[in-house]
Amino acid sequence: MVDILPTFLQAAGIEPQEDYSGRSLLDIAEGKQLRELTMGQYNRNEFGVYLAVTERCKYIYSAPDNKEWLFDLQVDP
Repeated sequence: MVDILPTFLQAAGIEPQEDYSGRSLLDIAEGKQLRELTMGQYNRNEFGVYLAVTERCKYIYSAPDNKEWLFDLQVDP
């Protein structure tokens, strides 16, 4: 959600008045800007799955069964 405001501002041609933690999705989609780390989560009732992805690695944690996975994306895409 932090990317929504910077994306809307860029689409409207408005220069941001401050530095936001989010980045415009337009720049990311065009490959002009990359993220060092992308994080995500899915929660529903007692289920929770968490994800962290870099250019090199992907880490997933599943809270209900307390399992973890780590993938090296360069070795195992």
